[in-house]
Amino acid sequence: MVREALEFWVSDPAGVYMDLTLGCGGHSEALLAKHPQARGIGVDWDHESLAIARERLAPWGSRINLRQGNFCRIGEILTQIGISRVNGFLFDLGPSTFQILHASRGLSYQKDEPLDMRMGPTEASLSAAELLESLSNRELESLLMEFGEIHGGLARRLAGSILRNRPKTSGDLTRVLSDVTSHRGLWARCFAALRIVVNREMDNLERLLKIMPDFLAPGGRIVGISFHSLEDRRVKNSFRKACAGGVLKLLTKKPIRAAPDEIRANPKARSCLLRVAEKI
Repeated sequence: MVREALEFWVSDPAGVYMDLTLGCGGHSEALLAKHPQARGIGVDWDHESLAIARERLAPWGSRINLRQGNFCRIGEILTQIGISRVNGFLFDLGPSTFQILHASRGLSYQKDEPLDMRMGPTEASLSAAELLESLSNRELESLLMEFGEIHGGLARRLAGSILRNRPKTSGDLTRVLSDVTSHRGLWARCFAALRIVVNREMDNLERLLKIMPDFLAPGGRIVGISFHSLEDRRVKNSFRKACAGGVLKLLTKKPIRAAPDEIRANPKARSCLLRVAEKI
């Protein structure tokens, strides 16, 4: 949803815009190409994605400032750059296609790779395989229920099967899951739940949502793209709370969804939800 995101993101064609999930640089490239006076700040936790974006965005020179770090640390990043306010934030949650297909982190049931799942510095957290070594059946069941939205006896059976086998690779995990259910959508939910916990994604998102308005210039906008109901619920609730407090106003009463042509070109876009709020 690059077209829609860019339309809402830019309120001042000569402003400064922060891409909090830079990935391989697609949104930032579109910003710089369409608005010659705009400047960008790109942030990504993943050094591999950042390297790709750096090469892709090199033609734009000093108009783009790239930083490695978790997006919930925007205050520190902006202080380092010497900027106190920006005209817009954009975040596009979840792993990128590059990370799923090429980063060898065990993020997909379609590949057999080490069960790592870490998006940021690997010394800072446990890998998914290490996490599974540390969990009890009850803890893993709770994790699958909360972050995978898998309920009842199925979560219990999946947790038991996983911990009896303690998978080390994504292929191992897929085989364990297939012993319990043939539903690939449930496999995907299990993978997502582990990734979310490994990277503390919900905690980091909640911290980001809380602090973003403090670094947004009046009239500036926050554009949030979510693919998972857990993420979208947090974005929606945060925007509503800030609106009730007179800090933001909603520009999208309901989330914007991808157009049919984009879904045909990219089936993943089917679950995409875009929400926008503006600083009062």
